[in-house]
Amino acid sequence: MQLLLMNDKGEPGIVQVEEICMIIPTKNGPEFVTRWGNFRYPQTAAELVRQFNAFGYEQVDRNAIVNLNKASAYDPVQRKLYFEDHLPTGEWIEATVSTANIRKVNHLIRESGALYLAEAG
Repeated sequence: MQLLLMNDKGEPGIVQVEEICMIIPTKNGPEFVTRWGNFRYPQTAAELVRQFNAFGYEQVDRNAIVNLNKASAYDPVQRKLYFEDHLPTGEWIEATVSTANIRKVNHLIRESGALYLAEAG
């Protein structure tokens, strides 16, 4: 099993669970000790974006880091990003996009806003 962790310099890294020699519980979360150094989980939004960016993730709002590979549509009127997957209840998985981050999702704008209602129902 692989873990996406950060090294002492704050750089992303993939660590195999089998390579971990020791786990040290700390007030900032576990520290994973390997022969290549110490690693930890990302803690801040900036660290999470840095960690997951290579996999298609972007921060689109203060409270949302999204997988753009799973995004299927963007409603520019409501500034909502919709995903190809749905919740078990059938509802859309959606995220609000801040004005400053609209450029990251412009490629997902559909021609007709009515299309969202037709797909959601």
